Amino acid sequence: MVISTPVEGFAAGAAALQGYDVLPGLSEKLRGKKVLLMAGERDGALPGVLKGLKETLEKDGVDVAFEQVPGCGHLPMVDGSQIWLDIVEKFLE
Repeated sequence: MVISTPVEGFAAGAAALQGYDVLPGLSEKLRGKKVLLMAGERDGALPGVLKGLKETLEKDGVDVAFEQVPGCGHLPMVDGSQIWLDIVEKFLE
């Protein structure tokens, strides 16, 4: 599905998400919940972005963990499904 996506469609999707800001009010919604942020280690800037988000949320009192999925790109649940599942199961224990 990803490979067959036209470049124009991908660009339109990326443009639609470009200004999307989930941060305002996020800490209040997550406080009291256990949160897991995950990214594939080969997913460009995303691991760094999520590490920064983790730090921000922690400062706001959110119980948050970040896991980087080794050897995976943007779809770690596909690229490394067993590694991804192991991380999720450990988090849910």
